[in-house]
Amino acid sequence: MFHAAAPVLLAGHTEIVRSLAFSPNQERAVSGGEDRQVILWDLPRQASQSLHKGHQRGVCRVRFHDNGTAAFSADVGGTVLEWDLANNPRSAMSNPFQTDVAGGGSAVLLPGRNLLLAAELNDLVLRRLDQPGVVARFQGHKSPVLCVVVSPAGDLAVSGGMDHSVRVWDVRAGREAVGALQGHAGPVTSVAIAANGKSVLAGGKDGRILLWQV
Repeated sequence: MFHAAAPVLLAGHTEIVRSLAFSPNQERAVSGGEDRQVILWDLPRQASQSLHKGHQRGVCRVRFHDNGTAAFSADVGGTVLEWDLANNPRSAMSNPFQTDVAGGGSAVLLPGRNLLLAAELNDLVLRRLDQPGVVARFQGHKSPVLCVVVSPAGDLAVSGGMDHSVRVWDVRAGREAVGALQGHAGPVTSVAIAANGKSVLAGGKDGRILLWQV
């Protein structure tokens, strides 16, 4: 049996904390909240290392880049900012871009790669975080995408939309992997994919959770 030590308080946010992430070396963490702040934490010192201000809306998603020297944050208005944590930690890097974050569920980083998959209206768009431009565009939903997740391997993505459908995407091939998964009677607001990529869960505004073997 595991035994947990007493928790350490990391104080800094003044409103609801919406997202947390560990750095690749586990020595730092980043957080974002309704106070529109992004905070970098020094975990061995158990203190904040730097405070980042730049968002005009509440921050709903944060994530480190693969090398741990930069992070990205997305707010509920759809603005994605990139932060240089090594050289200029208090300023957003150039080329911020706008996505339809749809409350925070529709923007995810691909594991092991500096690629962001984010909703832009009815489409999912794959972008590199270190340079402008679109790598791939995934089209199939007939109305705005509300949520998206990627598999642990980063090869599959699952999205749910206002059109009541769930779609599975082959990220590396840049195309839909299977046909639309139907069954919800309302917008799909949450999706999950099993580690082996063979099972998909989706929850919606109809109060139902559906399971597919794909």
